[in-house]
Amino acid sequence: MNSNQLLFEKVSTYAKWCGIHSEQQWQQYHQQHHCPSWVPKDPEAYFSEKGEWSGWDEFTGDAH
Repeated sequence: MNSNQLLFEKVSTYAKWCGIHSEQQWQQYHQQHHCPSWVPKDPEAYFSEKGEWSGWDEFTGDAH
């Protein structure tokens, strides 16, 4: 597993721990809370650029 994959897993786990299930919830959470510096404000853009993005459902653990 490379460093991008590890960071994706870490941020994804953070999102799940925060109870986030959608992009809208992610944006609202970021506006209302101080997030750690290692958490990208726009994970879709950040991880898409790195080739690690497969969608919000996978990111939040809501994929069926």
